[in-house]
Amino acid sequence: MKPLFYIILIALQLIMGCAKEVQRIDPNFRPSLRNPPTYRRGTGPIVWIDESHNNIVATRGRYEPFVEVLLRDGYVVKAFRTLFSDNSLAEVEVLVIGNALHSRNVDDWSLPTPSAFTDVEITAIHRWISEGGTLLLLADHMPIAGAASDLAMVFGITFINGFVEDPDTWDPIEFHRDDGTLMDHAITRGGGKHEAID
Repeated sequence: MKPLFYIILIALQLIMGCAKEVQRIDPNFRPSLRNPPTYRRGTGPIVWIDESHNNIVATRGRYEPFVEVLLRDGYVVKAFRTLFSDNSLAEVEVLVIGNALHSRNVDDWSLPTPSAFTDVEITAIHRWISEGGTLLLLADHMPIAGAASDLAMVFGITFINGFVEDPDTWDPIEFHRDDGTLMDHAITRGGGKHEAID
């Protein structure tokens, strides 16, 4: 599933590019891949995008550029519109959960921010990953981080349910290897020098 790494990298760049402004897509965006597609169009693995948890992002709308990158690289994209269970995840190889919300916070972004996922769903996702499933979990600022924190916690990841502002570097906050704000990681290294983030 190494090609998915590059898709994740592109998705993160797309999301970070929208961080300060009102989130909207560029209807004229046409991604171009530096290398030939990983798969012939429509022959790659199915990437399921969760649309069953009040997700702010979906296959249509804000995720359309991400979906277009996946399609151009040969992946098949489908909407996942049911709750997570051992049965519903049985045939899934790749799952993207983006900005899920509990119904309490759909129109009210104040505390508390309950989990978007039931305990049964979290257990099913954890089991599915331990059996080889691939998950890309995306969570923006509060209340979305709070809604995904129970799921992240089962993988040893702590989400902070808040906002980050650096008044010294507000416009925009930048991360660089040379000053230690961008850590070395497989995602930031990419598939070679032409894909690395510095």
